[in-house]
Amino acid sequence: MSLLKDKIELDVGLAELRTKQTLDSFPKTLRWILIVSLLAAIPAYYLARSASERYWTSVYQKNYSLNAKPSFTNPQDPKRSSVSMVSYGNNAYGAALQITNPNIDLSLAEADYKFSFKNAKGQEVYSETGKLFLLPNDQKYVVVPRFTSPDVPAQAEFTFIAPLRWQKKASIPTVDLQASQPNTYNQVLPPAFVAEGNYYNNSPYQLKQVRLTFVVFNSQSQIVGVSRRDDFTVAPYERRSYKQLWPGIFSQPGDQLKIFTETNTLDPANLSLPQQASSTASDLSRPTANPNR
Repeated sequence: MSLLKDKIELDVGLAELRTKQTLDSFPKTLRWILIVSLLAAIPAYYLARSASERYWTSVYQKNYSLNAKPSFTNPQDPKRSSVSMVSYGNNAYGAALQITNPNIDLSLAEADYKFSFKNAKGQEVYSETGKLFLLPNDQKYVVVPRFTSPDVPAQAEFTFIAPLRWQKKASIPTVDLQASQPNTYNQVLPPAFVAEGNYYNNSPYQLKQVRLTFVVFNSQSQIVGVSRRDDFTVAPYERRSYKQLWPGIFSQPGDQLKIFTETNTLDPANLSLPQQASSTASDLSRPTANPNR
């Protein structure tokens, strides 16, 4: 080992001696030019490296960079009809409004709204707040089922009370809610207009909430009655029945009831896929408990 080390040191010394002899053989001017060139090569290398890095970085940013851009601009505001007022008698009233989303690829997962009702003097006699959602190219009725006021509401306003947060989703789950044709009749004791029917959740999703909106039209297509109903924990492929009453009023010949079913498919917490229980014939896992214990 010591012989190898001595040999390496000898070779290095010989190389240094030969280099010195070669330099000494050069003219003095050439020798200094060579030394200065060797010393200048180090900063020249770092300068060239820095200039090259700046150049190619600018080229890549100009031609190949990925810049974040908004997925949409200038969404259209929802279109709203005028508020239709309904009188049930005995200082009881209701209201309905149709709202349309003109954006074919934008949705609203949640929007806060307010109904405000004022008398002939402009004084507010009743108000109601709520939340709604809008699917792309969606249209729905928003209703105030029933409220009481000693003064006749002469004005009704519907406003969004918070900024609308539009979203452009790549995909939205589809839930098919099928409502049957309801059976309607006038009940005598107590007096009321009654609608009985059912709807079917034709999807594999368990639904946390389903809303049914009822709108009654007369023969002139005017709204004469409204109501709504919320059902909870609707199982996949479940058929759910309902019975809806409008106390104190009777339907007239030519009246027509329309039912609108909806569930918020924009809310992940509203949809769930229940696990299918496997049969004992196909379950090869170990039992979790001793059935004979």
